[in-house]
Amino acid sequence: MSPAVFSTHNITNTRPFGLIQWFFRAAVHSTQDFTQAEMLIDMCVVVDPNSLFYAGDTAQTIMRGIGFRFADIRTLFFHEAARRRAAGGAAARVPIAVPAIDQLCVNYRTHQGILDCAALLVDLLKEFFPQVWNRMRGGAISVDC
Repeated sequence: MSPAVFSTHNITNTRPFGLIQWFFRAAVHSTQDFTQAEMLIDMCVVVDPNSLFYAGDTAQTIMRGIGFRFADIRTLFFHEAARRRAAGGAAARVPIAVPAIDQLCVNYRTHQGILDCAALLVDLLKEFFPQVWNRMRGGAISVDC
C-alpha cells in the first residue's frame, strides 16, 4: 500500500468525520495527475463534496503510475457516499451525488491537422488498450485568425 493511500485510510477511519473541514468549495485543475487517495482528501476537507469541481485532460497525464479516467471519480464519489451512509451520524448528513461528466469538445489551441493526427494515434491506442480510455465524442476546433 502506498504511503498516500495508507495515510488517507488512517485519517478517514480514525476520526469521526475524516479530516477537519476547511473549505466550502474547491476547483481542481489537472485532475488527471492526482491519485484517488488525493481526491479522497479533497472530499474530506470540503464541507460538501458535491461542491468539488474537477477539470482535466486524460490525454495529458504526466504522472508516472497514474492510469486516470474520469469514470474513476464517479466510482470514488459512489464509494464515499456508501461509506458515509454506512457510518451514519454526522458523516451521513450531507448526501453525496455521483457527478455527471461533461466533455468539452471544442479545442481552441490547435488546428485540424494536429487533431486528425492525434485522433489517429488515440484510435490505435484505444484499439489495443480499450480498458484504459474514457469514452469520448470526437473533438472540434475553433480558430479565429
